[in-house]
Amino acid sequence: MIPLSPSRGALRRAAAATAALLLAVAAAVQAAGPAYADDYTSPLDPTVTYSVPSQVEVGKTIVVSGNGWKTAAGDRGSIIAIKLDDGAVTTTRDIAHPVTGEVQQNKTIYAIAQADSTGAWRAEVEFPTSANSNANWAAGQTHSIRFLTGSLVTGDAPRSLGADFTLVDPTGPGEPGEPGEPGGWTFDVQRKELGNGQYQIAYSARNEVFWVTQAGPPPVTTSRLLKVDPETLEILASYRVPWDEPTSTAEGVFGIDVDDKRNTIWTSSTRLNRVAVYDQATGEHLKSFDGINHGREVAVDEDRGTVYVSAVNGQYIATFDADTLERGPDIAIDGQPMGLDLDEAAGKLYTSTLDTDKLAVVDVASRQVTHHALPGADRSSNVAVFPQRNRVYTANQDSADVTVLDTGTGAHVASIPTGHGALALDADPRTGLLYVANFFAHTISIIDTATNTVVHTVSDTAVHPNDVEVVDGAAYVVDRATFGGGPQDSIIKIVPTEVPDPGGPGGPGEPGGPGEPGENRGTITVRAQVPNGLTGPLTLTVDPAAAVTLQRQEVLDRLAFTGALPAVTVVDARSAEAAAGGGWALSAQSGAFTSDAGQVGADHLGWVPRVLTPRDGVTAGPTVSGRLDGGAGLGASATMATANSAGRVGSTRAGADLTLAVPLTTDPGLYTASLTVSLFPTD
Repeated sequence: MIPLSPSRGALRRAAAATAALLLAVAAAVQAAGPAYADDYTSPLDPTVTYSVPSQVEVGKTIVVSGNGWKTAAGDRGSIIAIKLDDGAVTTTRDIAHPVTGEVQQNKTIYAIAQADSTGAWRAEVEFPTSANSNANWAAGQTHSIRFLTGSLVTGDAPRSLGADFTLVDPTGPGEPGEPGEPGGWTFDVQRKELGNGQYQIAYSARNEVFWVTQAGPPPVTTSRLLKVDPETLEILASYRVPWDEPTSTAEGVFGIDVDDKRNTIWTSSTRLNRVAVYDQATGEHLKSFDGINHGREVAVDEDRGTVYVSAVNGQYIATFDADTLERGPDIAIDGQPMGLDLDEAAGKLYTSTLDTDKLAVVDVASRQVTHHALPGADRSSNVAVFPQRNRVYTANQDSADVTVLDTGTGAHVASIPTGHGALALDADPRTGLLYVANFFAHTISIIDTATNTVVHTVSDTAVHPNDVEVVDGAAYVVDRATFGGGPQDSIIKIVPTEVPDPGGPGGPGEPGGPGEPGENRGTITVRAQVPNGLTGPLTLTVDPAAAVTLQRQEVLDRLAFTGALPAVTVVDARSAEAAAGGGWALSAQSGAFTSDAGQVGADHLGWVPRVLTPRDGVTAGPTVSGRLDGGAGLGASATMATANSAGRVGSTRAGADLTLAVPLTTDPGLYTASLTVSLFPTD
């Protein structure tokens, strides 16, 4: 049995944004690959704009958004009917009106979006397949999306706007895979000069751009917000910040985070003890707040509508309402809070302190703070939480290392030497790699979080690396070359590629080894061997330390969550005589999801199996739909992969994309289940 640990989040009603389902096995969230958004303006009303990706990856969610979509009177947001190919695509799903709950009888309405009071909206449109529509889309085709208003809410302004897009094959740095899978890595490193004074970087998934803060040396007479293309690293736009007359300086921007739900940017104006808000669409300065004592880092909780800024010299975290743009109560911290990282699913905010070298964990609901010691740390300056491994990491400048703590207990797990001035860091759930910017060592350390070891050091392009952001399996670092007298600061992009491990039989009882003959079922550790009579090893292994997080998807008629099942490894080192011309089969079956609030049957869990190391003779099992999609779910045993005699030999990695869909009426709670993975020899 593979037990699913208590989830960090909960299955919530429709207002919830995410839920986490934890396995004590390795996995990574499979994120959508890059797309390129085009912005459009209504020819009849220039205040009405919308964004549609010019390219959509086959099988990926189509993310669209708009601004200025209001009723004719301008007193409410519009309700937008979304159609594909001008209604040629019909859905087999029930699409409910977001206000009345009425299921739409017109099946050409493929999705519905509701704009807020400002006319802003965003929708994640499910990719049409034979399972949810009459469509049969493929890469290379061009299709269209149309947004219509006027009939779904009384008094709405009539509109019919749309755009075309091209379907492309999925891209990205390989399969998301299993964090820490044995094997080496190669890293492609690009560098692009951006100017002078880079400080921090934040990614907008809504607009598919990076925002970079840029401020000159004190007294700050020039400061800008840069919009940067993540593919080319070119500057797309540059916005000046306001001038402060009393101090005769610019309201320089330093720390940064984005709020894609409200399409805003939050920055810390550290030298003026301010926090400022900007509009992502226009770069317009919206508001500034005074009295934040040396505000440094910013973290936005989009779903709860709260913004956090660490006030280093004030020894508190300032809070702000993202909707009203009003300041909230401060959260006292025992020490000088520096970097911030947020686990939205768990409702936990993390910071580490510069002077007391502690990890502070804030429960965002109660505002209660728990402190943990950082053994051996000196001048701790930043923090990264990695829920998939139940780990939190801090970068420590003067001790030149990274401290690893258990997120559940606060226990010290490891200290990893990286380099002098370890300043910023970020973890990649797709690869299990942790990137650390060592400011004074002029290096970027890359750590395998499965083993807590440095697997690579970037030293030829990093001058004074200052901040790190991981997006879609790549790491982006901004450096401050001018701090050390260099000509211009830069942005650095690091793309990892895993070098496959040829595998090997190992030895009985060793991690990844064959174990002992006679066993044939997997456990959490996980080991599975052939029955008596086979002379060679057939084994199943999974990393016992990792986790998988299911992310909430925007679906109107249900609570839906998706994620990647932990990659499992089958090693078949049997002799031809032992295999007797046969192969093997890998299967899994889930138990019911239970919580204090109730139970959800395993038939609500479906999957799409994947062979992560494809070769002839190895086949992924069939897709299994959950109950709400008319399938039997994983309450019954389902095949993940099979191998025939030609494909069985060697190491094979298999996984699956999971989908959990439950009714909107499901009681909130922390749901857990058990998954049994079995490996069998076949004739």
